[in-house]
Amino acid sequence: MRLRRRQITLVAALLIILPLVVACRKEKDDAVAEDNAVADEAVAEEKTEKEKVGIEFPYELEDGKLIVNSLFQSSIENPDCENEIGEDIASLEIENQSEEFCTFAEIKVTMEDDIEISFTATNIPAGKKVLAFAVDNQSIDQESNCKTIESNAEFGTASMMEGQISWSVEDTTITIQNLTDSEITDLVVGYHCLFEDAYFGGLTYSHPLQSLAAGESIILEADECYMGTAEVVSIVKNH
Repeated sequence: MRLRRRQITLVAALLIILPLVVACRKEKDDAVAEDNAVADEAVAEEKTEKEKVGIEFPYELEDGKLIVNSLFQSSIENPDCENEIGEDIASLEIENQSEEFCTFAEIKVTMEDDIEISFTATNIPAGKKVLAFAVDNQSIDQESNCKTIESNAEFGTASMMEGQISWSVEDTTITIQNLTDSEITDLVVGYHCLFEDAYFGGLTYSHPLQSLAAGESIILEADECYMGTAEVVSIVKNH
């Protein structure tokens, strides 16, 4: 009887321990499964973040001659779309990093949703920045990412007719003077609106001058530059 009682006691103890072992093993398995789930979620988030990155700014174009510093939204009267008012308009800050005068730059941005946005900038002196806006007033979502940027640009020498023409600027008033002893005809004065340290708008404003007599000075009012001050970037003969 004593032996049988001992056997019964041992069986009872095993019946008590067995659920504890199973419970511990289940907790361990659950913990492992939870850790794996967290790891999988972290990997998925990392993959998603990598997919969302797209273009990183600053982004170089034209073998480093041009750089796009940022892509952002603007709610403005768009000078690159005939002053049409828009909300959250796609906007680029472009910088001419070359030592040349950029006469023309056409830039196409493709967003992650495959929307294509066109920008145009003209007459950018070396070292100058431009705030260019979507030429069709296309808006962008703040959370949307840029997938690709392509460009087509031309570089050359700025025409300022040095030695023949002088100019000075005070706020939005431009004074042009003929330095020669002869009449100069069919001039076109090109200028940007300088807003803080960048040109406001990619397109160049232009003012034609039919005739400028020998030694004559003429004053132009750059009313388009109400956002800042006028800066002359080209003076050419309109052949």
